Amino acid sequence: MNLTAKTKLIIISFVLIIVTIICYFIYLVWFNPPPPAENIPPSVQLHESRLIGRKDGERQWEILTNSVLQAEGQVTLTEMDKITLFQEQEPYFLVDAEKAIWDRRKNNLELYNAVIVQIDDEFKLESDLLILNEKDSTLTSPGQANIDWQGLAIVSEEMILEMETGLLHLKAGVEIKDREFSWKMSEAIYDLDNDLMDFYGVVIFETEVEKDEQ
Repeated sequence: MNLTAKTKLIIISFVLIIVTIICYFIYLVWFNPPPPAENIPPSVQLHESRLIGRKDGERQWEILTNSVLQAEGQVTLTEMDKITLFQEQEPYFLVDAEKAIWDRRKNNLELYNAVIVQIDDEFKLESDLLILNEKDSTLTSPGQANIDWQGLAIVSEEMILEMETGLLHLKAGVEIKDREFSWKMSEAIYDLDNDLMDFYGVVIFETEVEKDEQ
C-alpha cells in the first residue's frame, strides 16, 4: 500500500500527539504527585451522656451532661446536670460548674466556676477553677478559694484537697471570719472526715472594733 507524503505526515503527527499526551500523564503521576491531604483532627459531639473517671478501676468522678464535645485529647462538657466526686467508691462531693474540660492525656478534670458541697456536712467551697488530678487524687484551686464551714467564712489564695485522706490544705493568705472576729495565718489544714482544723505559722487575731480604730 503506497501512502502519499501528506498521509504519512498526518499519521506521524497523530502518533506524536498520542505520545505527548502519554508522557504528560506519566509526568503528573511520577514526578508531580498530588499534595497530601490536610490532617484535620477528628471531633465528636454527643448529647445526654454519662462520663466516669476511674483510677485503678475505682470511680473518682461521674458527670451527667447534655453536651459533650471531643476534639483531639480533650473532652469539653457543658450543660451538666450532676457532678459527683467519690472517695472510696462512695459519693463524697456534689459539684455545680459552668463548664468542665477532661484532658485525657494529662488525666486532669478542670471545673470552671465551681461550687462544691460535701454530702451530709456543712461544708461549701467556691472557686473559679478546680483541677482534679486523677494520678495523685488531689483537687486543687490554683487561685482564691472561698469556703463556708460551720458558719465560718474562710478565704485562701490557694487550696489543695487530698481526696483519699480528706485533708484540705489552705495555703497563703488564709483568713477565717466569724462575724466581727477574724484570724489570719499563713497555712491551715482541715480534716474533713474528722471535722478538725489545725493552724500553722503566726496567727493574727483581729476584731471589727480594732479594724475601725486603725
